[in-house]
Amino acid sequence: TRTVSELGKVFPQVAIAEATSEKKPSGLKAKNQIVVATPGAAPKVKGGYAALLILDCDIWLSRQSLAAEQLAFRDWTGALELLASDGRAVLSGVDAEIGQAFAMQQHRQLAKSHLTELRSLGLPPAVRIASIESTPEQIEQVLEIAKGSKAKVLNVDAGAAKVLLSFSYQSAAALSKELRALALKSSARMQGGTKRRGLRVVMDDPDAL
Repeated sequence: TRTVSELGKVFPQVAIAEATSEKKPSGLKAKNQIVVATPGAAPKVKGGYAALLILDCDIWLSRQSLAAEQLAFRDWTGALELLASDGRAVLSGVDAEIGQAFAMQQHRQLAKSHLTELRSLGLPPAVRIASIESTPEQIEQVLEIAKGSKAKVLNVDAGAAKVLLSFSYQSAAALSKELRALALKSSARMQGGTKRRGLRVVMDDPDAL
């Protein structure tokens, strides 16, 4: 909203629309129109946008998430796809390596480099993860299942009765089957005065890391 206000002062004769997940602009003009959008909310326009400015790229990349770079590249690429064939784009706040890769449309090389790094660290999407929450007794059972399936225990929070596992794609089906069987047998539990699922399993949750 602040950006919309500032652009309105700089371009007083130009219509400015704001697009968010809650606000969907309509009646967009083909010319003399600026659309300020949150990630993924920019509407498509006939013929594509003449220009695109992606702001605060450095902030996107510094998010407290191991998937920050993946999510940023995905959102930037989605925005670039809205450009006209002769449209121009500017990414504000990226280093020369990333900027050049996007300018040369070397998205595949970026993805391969990033995947190689994640594979060496043993992190998703090179491996799969499962975030599990239950009672202390059932967490012990989960750890036994993990041991039998050769899953790696990344973290155990005994106080909160949570465990984070990583495992290969090859062992995912068998591990998921065992966790599901345990979940079906588990009884509901109380947490903060609220009844919760006995065994809560979230597969491939990037926020768990």
